Amino acid sequence: MPDVRVALPDRVLRGRWLGTPAATADGWAPTLVFLHEGLGCIEMWKGFPAALCEQVGLRGFVFDRTGYGQSSAWPVSPGTRHMEIEGEEILPQVLDAAGIGPCVLIGHSEGGTIALTYASCQSPLLRGVVTIGSHVVVEPRTLASIRQAREAYAEGELRSRLARHHGSQVDDVFGTWSAAWLSPGFVPMDADARLPRVRVPVLGLLGEDDEYGTPSQLTALARGVSGRCETRVIPGCGHAPHLQAPSLVLPIVTRFLDTLWRRPGVAALALACLLGLAAPARAQDPCAAPGIVAGLDEAVRHLDRAEDADAVSTLRALDQACPSARLAALAVAGWYEARRVAALGGDPAALGPATLLVETLQTESASQPRLSLTALAGEYAAALVRAALAAAQDERDEMRLYLVHAQGLAESLRAAGVERLWPLPIDAASGELWQEVDRFAEARDAFRRAVPGTGGRVALGLARAFRRLEQAADACAAYHGAVRAGLGSAAEQEARDAIARLSCPEP
Repeated sequence: MPDVRVALPDRVLRGRWLGTPAATADGWAPTLVFLHEGLGCIEMWKGFPAALCEQVGLRGFVFDRTGYGQSSAWPVSPGTRHMEIEGEEILPQVLDAAGIGPCVLIGHSEGGTIALTYASCQSPLLRGVVTIGSHVVVEPRTLASIRQAREAYAEGELRSRLARHHGSQVDDVFGTWSAAWLSPGFVPMDADARLPRVRVPVLGLLGEDDEYGTPSQLTALARGVSGRCETRVIPGCGHAPHLQAPSLVLPIVTRFLDTLWRRPGVAALALACLLGLAAPARAQDPCAAPGIVAGLDEAVRHLDRAEDADAVSTLRALDQACPSARLAALAVAGWYEARRVAALGGDPAALGPATLLVETLQTESASQPRLSLTALAGEYAAALVRAALAAAQDERDEMRLYLVHAQGLAESLRAAGVERLWPLPIDAASGELWQEVDRFAEARDAFRRAVPGTGGRVALGLARAFRRLEQAADACAAYHGAVRAGLGSAAEQEARDAIARLSCPEP
């Protein structure tokens, strides 16, 4: 397709659309946005973006970043912050100016780092991220290869190759890139602060023989992000596996993209939700009865106050003709039983009731239409109860896998308009389970994501995490917040005792 010009307030970038008009028929389908590497441009992607768009039937957009290819130069030198500025400030403007709504970012090398930076800002437009040879930390191998590139540039061979793409801007392109990376103390991104805020699904790819990075990049990525993360090392490839082994990379990326919008599919979820709301029999729906709605609301209040046993009793008393009430009762009872197993030190003899409830949840889910919201909500609940059972037995890796699965389901359910997830919202549940396995930093970060609009339960969890991290002032503030938000008698007494032990000042 012909190039387009994307006009921003202080610069003009060259872009190019990919895909066919049919790819835009589904308004929920994301646009694939491609972010090139540190010395790249549109042409250096070669045929990969077009092949991927054709493979998955999605529209794509590829562009020259600021200063690269045929885009205009930086109005003011970004110094060592070029990736941060690109992700935080420039990319949102590009998406807005190009009229791009839901999207998936696909970034190569620095482009992947920029994509993760943008993802950490938690834009509601973003559906997922694919990184190829990206950097979240600095490694000696990276710096050694950049020094070699600087020598090759000085000798003229690399400069002449790059000049074919960047023209008169070539010296600025190479100088900005190499100077930033070789500056003392340079880091590609604030990984500790940003990665935990990445909640969308992420696929990380790395060539087995990547001259700019090692599998440590994938390890740091998977450990850092809060959402679902898949990583793959592509054999026999260097820094550009999408160009060196497209027959391996295309199927991997295609399968990942399918999980974001086709299976179960945001469009299908939204349609299921709309069909349910528009059904003529809605007035006779047993779940719409005032008693059911009031009972579900009461159970949520009990959960917010950390009164799980009372929530179980309330839900079990509801009319079991309502699928939502049955699901809620099974989910909260399963969570309660799994946490009871944890209180008993993971005793295998105590696993029976929780395991039976998980099996019943799965049976309930299987009895519903495959793409129904009830089926997905049941799968979400079963994943959380299994994560709780794994935590009770200190099986951290297994717990994390179930949490990642639940996170993906939670994102799909939220996209379809489901606001109430049983037994708990994903961040509140994740915080409690990370705390249970003594991973207090992860627990703190999860509770922080869950704080807005929650009750005393989350504030109490956050206070416990702060206390174990020896952050006394933050713990005091959270304990006071938990008391103000409302807690059950036992939980409130715990908070007040902690306030006294920490000699917390009055808020």
